[in-house]
Order: sequence, then structure tokens, then C-alpha cells
Amino acid sequence: MYSQKTNMLRDFGEVTPLPRVWGMPSTPPPQTGKHPRLMFDADKLDVIRLNTNSSENAPACEALKAFIGRGFDGILPVPGPDSPHSYNYNGNDLAAIESMAFDYALTGNIASGELAITAIFNYINTFVITDELSDNTRAYSHIILVIAEVYDWCHDLMDDEDRRMLVAAVCNILAPSMEMGFPPDRQGAVTGHGGEAQLLRDWLALAIAAYDEYPDIWYFVMGRIENEFVPARNFMYEAGSHNQGSAYGPYRFYFELWSALLIKRLNGCELYDFGNMRRVMPTFFSWLRPDGQSLRIGDDFNEKAKTYTKGALSSAAFYSAALFGDGVSKQYAYDVFDGFTKFNCSNNMTTPAQLLIFNDPLVPMRSMDLLPAYHITTYPRSGATLRTSWDTDAAMAYMKIGEAYSANHEHMDCGHFMLFYGKILASDSGLYDSYGSEEDLFYNKYSIAHNCPLIEEPEEPVSSKWRLPCGGQYTVEGTTNENRDLKLWFERGTADRCRTLGIAARADWAHAATDLTKAYHPIKARSVIRRMTAVCTRDNSRPMAFFVYDRIRTVKPEQTVVFPLHAQTEIKTAENVIRVDNGGSLICRTLLPKKPVYTLIGGEDANFMVCGRQMALRKQFNREQTVIEDGWGRVEVRSSEVSNDTEFMHAMYVTDSGEKSSAPASLITCETDASCGAVGALLGDVAAIFTRGAENAKRFTFILESAARVYISGVGAGYWTVTVNGNRHAARRVSRTEGMLEFAAPAGEIDVALAAVAEND
Repeated sequence: MYSQKTNMLRDFGEVTPLPRVWGMPSTPPPQTGKHPRLMFDADKLDVIRLNTNSSENAPACEALKAFIGRGFDGILPVPGPDSPHSYNYNGNDLAAIESMAFDYALTGNIASGELAITAIFNYINTFVITDELSDNTRAYSHIILVIAEVYDWCHDLMDDEDRRMLVAAVCNILAPSMEMGFPPDRQGAVTGHGGEAQLLRDWLALAIAAYDEYPDIWYFVMGRIENEFVPARNFMYEAGSHNQGSAYGPYRFYFELWSALLIKRLNGCELYDFGNMRRVMPTFFSWLRPDGQSLRIGDDFNEKAKTYTKGALSSAAFYSAALFGDGVSKQYAYDVFDGFTKFNCSNNMTTPAQLLIFNDPLVPMRSMDLLPAYHITTYPRSGATLRTSWDTDAAMAYMKIGEAYSANHEHMDCGHFMLFYGKILASDSGLYDSYGSEEDLFYNKYSIAHNCPLIEEPEEPVSSKWRLPCGGQYTVEGTTNENRDLKLWFERGTADRCRTLGIAARADWAHAATDLTKAYHPIKARSVIRRMTAVCTRDNSRPMAFFVYDRIRTVKPEQTVVFPLHAQTEIKTAENVIRVDNGGSLICRTLLPKKPVYTLIGGEDANFMVCGRQMALRKQFNREQTVIEDGWGRVEVRSSEVSNDTEFMHAMYVTDSGEKSSAPASLITCETDASCGAVGALLGDVAAIFTRGAENAKRFTFILESAARVYISGVGAGYWTVTVNGNRHAARRVSRTEGMLEFAAPAGEIDVALAAVAEND
């Protein structure tokens, strides 16, 4: 049959069986003799046909017709001297083949099915992919997906030889050129390109399509996914978060959703822990800033355009809606896709056929402002986000604990925080200009580009050739520390780099407390405790207060402890006050140490400064043509005294730009039953108190100079009583994981005591 469809016959070689190295997968295999079964079966096709009548899906139907109407035969022009590129890969060409194959499955149009078969063989014969195409593995992998679609959806129009040659093309032409290789056993299952389309979507699609004739593909692909990829992701999903940040996180989560959808549509099984997996998209949404951009978490490629790019997040949102029936995710995708009229048919976007296959018009869309204004994630990626509202004029705080470090596009920034009002105020800095550039490796990915404590020790051993002893967090030996699987993640110690002491959030406050000691080299860190509290103040002129308390005990007194604060604009300092103006303003008062030393490091020739050396970018960007936030630089706060026990207490608030006066903040001294004691700050009508060590206290006594809402971080679990001036004032319950006690009190002597330990805490 193949020779009748094209005169471009090429010997694709023999099919090489994949080895049985993983044992029998627990996921039930495809039902033999039944096609279609990739993404849909006959019953699901009836639903898809019905859904084409929906107004929601009407634009996709028109776009599908346009692709079919091209009559694309798969023959690509040979790139020549006058061609714009040395390659001829284009996602729209593959979308045209996909559309014709889908049309045959949907309508039985034999002409479409036969042309799809002809086109995919011609495409294999004529495609050219070169190194000019960045990360060209993604293009090779995309071709495998369309081969699988044609194989399954047009199965009865092909004979055994047609199908054999398609699989042979994968084995001998496509897979050997890909990063996973053939068999697809290279790369890791925790981070990196291995967690993208190659195995989780495209090889898996082929395994489903070709199971009857080539069951070895299923055994290998599903065996590796179950043994390596599923455990790593279920561990990550326990947090309700993703390990690769605001850009690569949704990009890779998109392919994880694909694998889950393929299996769910195949046999109804849940490949991952769906209860935790469905929590990931709300975390991405919690990072969205009031200006429509996202907090820059990890390497962020979305900022390299004039308008912050939302493609990866919207694609992940669409597939999350398809898998979980999530109306907020669907609304987000609907808005970014211009009412499901906009299709980008590259390797990681949504084609018309895919939208028709996966969009359920019966899932109602829900506005994002129905989500809570606060959000927390838990181990192994604990963190908290708080905003005053979902309005465009909202203030926002982000606090990261981040116990598990996964490298690749993640940064070494346990204990980091960011503040937003008008524009980003307390930010990170650095730029993902090019993976592996000098600036990327020495600065952007390292602690020094973030608001993390630093401990300067010139003799600190560095873990690779691209680390300098600039005070930051430490990692195990290796140049990238990317882990192949969950076992190695734990063996290296990078799955448990810090410990959560407490994390909680409510409508108007959030806090995160962490023991960061393990994140720093033992040659310099004896104990590193950071506690952070954000509060919505109910004062429109100063909508959010933020408090950071650090107690850092070093091995030697001469090891200098640094509190860095990064900003996008020039930082200004006065006596004990730091100021950042950028849309809104951030006013930060240093209460401890009482005589701080401020050092400003920034400007055009010092914004990527590490150990006295400005790190060079590999590429240059026009700031007027991008929304890049690489940072003016930082202020470094040090104590004027030499000690191996350093405390920082910073009380901050955000306000409208132009406010000249600084709201007063005062130190609160506190007696506790714990040996480490406690210390706090009063800012306006907000008081934040923190235990000075990792242990929880059972009693606090302090003086309030004026009425305030009080937030105490570091309390034990159970029932608490609050006494004001000797009179019983309030009672509260604190859970074991929260570690935060909150109440309002008038001025006076405050006594707070644990009355009883709660059951199950």
C-alpha cells in the first residue's frame, strides 16, 4: 500500500526491539485489536463529535478545516542558500498532517486519512533539522507524536509494512538524533529535557498506538516512566508545586499532564497522585503578579519579549483543565488563547485537533479572583504567597523555603523572599541570558542573586568550577547536580537541604519559618534560622508589612554574615533605613543589628558582581524591547561588630511612590521559656515576634507600646491563652505545622502561654 501512496520510498531500516529492562508495568496495556485508542476511543469520539457543535469549539473546527484544506502532501522544500534557515521543520506542517489524520478518525473521510499517511512518509523523507534550530530534540520528538497519531487514527488504512516502516523511522532516523537516544534511556527523570516531550508524550503515544505489533515499546516506555518518572513527580507533587520555577515549571508540567491524559484516556488509570497533581496549577497562578507577569522563580525565559510570555502557563492550564475539570485553569487558557481562537502549533502548544480532543465545553470557566488571596505549598517545596487582593493595584509577598533542590533551571535560593507593589520592589536579580553563560552560572542561579542570607568564608570549598566563595548556599560535588532519579536525589542530600519550622497563611497574613543550616557548608554554618511574616495592614497608604528575622551562628567569629536585599532600581540608604522606589516604594528599617553597615553594589557595571568581579553576559538585550528584570543590584547589610552569633531584624512596608517620611518601627524584647528567647518588631499597628532559634516556645511575655495585631512565629502546637495586664484576653489553637499564633491586643503587658497540647498535634 505504501508504494501506491508515494514515489519517495526510502529504506528506513529494520525495527530494533527495545530491551525488557523494567519488568512488567503495573499500568494495564492497551486493548489489542482496538483502534483508535490514542487520546480517544470510539465512545469518546462520539462525545468529541457532539462537542464540535459547541460555540467554544467552533474556532477550532474552522482552524481544523483550514489545515485540512491545505492538502499538504508532506513534501518539504529543501533548504538552500536563499532559505531563511538551514532547517525546514515547522509545527504548522505537522499540525496539517495531524488534522488530516484526525479528520479521518472523526468523519471517516478516507481521502484525508490516505493523504495523512502519504504526508507523514513524505515528511520523514524530506525534513531537515540542523543545530541552527535550538534544542532540536524537541522537533524530532514532535515528529514522533504525529507518527503515532497517524499510526493509530489511520490504522486500518495501512498494512503491516506501512506500520513497520513508521516504527523503523523512529528507531533509526528520529530517536538516534534525540538527547534520550535509542533506546530512550538517557537523561534524568527529575529535571532536564528528559522530563519533556520525548518519553512522557511522544514515545508514550507511540507505545499506545503500536502496542499490538510492537509491545516491547510499551514495556520499555511505561516501565521507565513508572520506575523513574512517576516516583520523582509524586514526591514533587506532595508540595503542590513544581521544581522548575515560573517558566520551565509550567513548560514541563505540560508534558506531565500529557502523560497523565494519555493513560487516563487509554484505560482510566491515574498515572500520578492526582490529588496532589491538581494542586500544581493553583501554585503557578499564585505566583502571578498584579501587573499580569509572574514572579521570576528560577530561570525565566518569558521575560525576554516585550510583553511577558504566557504560552507555557496557558498550555499547562488548558491540559490541567482537561485532566481535572478545573474551571480557573480553563478560563486562564481561554483568555490567553483569545477565546480559543489562537493556535500555536509548535511542539509545546495546542493545535486545533488537540483542543477539540481535550476541551470539554461542559466544564464551566471560573474567574481567578475566586481563588484565595493567599497560598502555601508544603514539603518538599514549602513556600507562601500573600496578596492584598487579586486587583491590579494589590501588594504581594512571596516567601520560599524550598527543601528540595533539583538544579537545572532551579536556583540555590532557600529562604528567599520577594515583594511587589506597583512594580517588583524586593526582587531577585540576574538574568537567564543563556544556559551556562558566565553570568548564569556564577551569579543568576546562585544565592548571591537572591534575598538569602550569606556567610562569607574565603576558604570555603567550592563544589564545582562555576562556584565562587561568595557566601551562598552549598551543593554536593558535581557541575550541575541534576539527578537521574528520586533515589539519587536523596543520596546526594539535595532533597532535604533545609527544614520547615512553620508555614501557614490566612486571608490577611502568611508566614514561613525555616532552618537553613544544611543549605550552607558546615565549615561556616553552625545554625541558620530565618523567619518571615507578611501582613495585610488594612491601611491603604501602607497596604502590606513584611518582617524578616535571621539568627545565624557561624563556626568562626571572623566569618561575616550578610543580609542582601536586591532591587530593580537604585537602592537608597539612610541611617538604619533602606528605600526602593519602583512604581511603588519599599521602606525597610534595620532594627538589628542596631548599628548596621550598608554596602551598595549595583549599577550598569556592578549589577552581577561576585567576589569583586562583574560577570559577563553571553547575549545583550534591548531593555526597551523586553520586560527583563535583571536588577540594578543589591544592598548588603552587615553588623559593625565581630561575632559568631549575628541577628538581623528587618521591618518593611510598601507604600505609594513618593512618600517621603518613614513609618516608625520599634524593637520588641520578649521573654520566653525557651533558652533561645524571642525578639520582635512593632510597625504601625502590626507586631511580629519570632523565637530566636529552631525550637518552639510555650510562653511569651512582652510589652506592647500601642494596640496591635500580634503575630508570633515559633509557638508549640496546642491551645493558647492570651493575658493582657493580668486579665484573660483571648484563646487560640495552633496546629503542629503552622507554628504561628495570631491575635489582636491593646497596649500593655502581654503574657501568652500554652494551656494544653491538642490531640493529634
